[in-house]
Amino acid sequence: MKQYRQNRSRQRKNPLCRWTNPVYGGSLALPLLFVLFAAWGQNGCSNLDATSVDSTAWEMPAQQLYNTRMRFYDLYGLQGELTAPQVDQYLRRDLYVMPVGFSMVTWDSLGNENATIEADSGSLNERRRNIRAVGNVVVTSQQGLKLETGILEWDNFRRRIFTEDSVCFTTTNDTLFGIGFVSNRDLSNWEIGTPTGRSYRQLEEKPHE
Repeated sequence: MKQYRQNRSRQRKNPLCRWTNPVYGGSLALPLLFVLFAAWGQNGCSNLDATSVDSTAWEMPAQQLYNTRMRFYDLYGLQGELTAPQVDQYLRRDLYVMPVGFSMVTWDSLGNENATIEADSGSLNERRRNIRAVGNVVVTSQQGLKLETGILEWDNFRRRIFTEDSVCFTTTNDTLFGIGFVSNRDLSNWEIGTPTGRSYRQLEEKPHE
């Protein structure tokens, strides 16, 4: 087990970022369009518990859709596809709620699948195209990286995912636990807050002078 004692002094100064992948680069996203395919259902009330991201227990949805598929596009082509067994639409808040879970596949600009997201529930802001995933959230990249957390935000404009919740992040060489996480969508450039855990990296010994 590897200890990260060298990070303690930096943790006091910057509580947001503790363990950083050195190749971080951000880019702005073009506005996304999305296409929705669904089986239309009757109006009804959503039964979301208190842990759901956008509580709608007091409001009836304008419509409920079943076996839903949403596709997200920008000028480079298909960027993602979200599927859900049920989607409740709230027109006054430009909100789609997935009360019984969803899964999502994302692609890069070359059309290659790069990550998947699964969660117990979630919501989509129709205007901003931002997604919030809640409950047993798991993000898995094509490179084998895996993020597990309770709440995850998908920021469409900045093309990133982030959370302020506790996380478990698994790489080929490390299993890290922390509070707070930010990354690009395929988990290749990431930052984790207050990390603890274990590493299987080989440490190089410095030659004696």
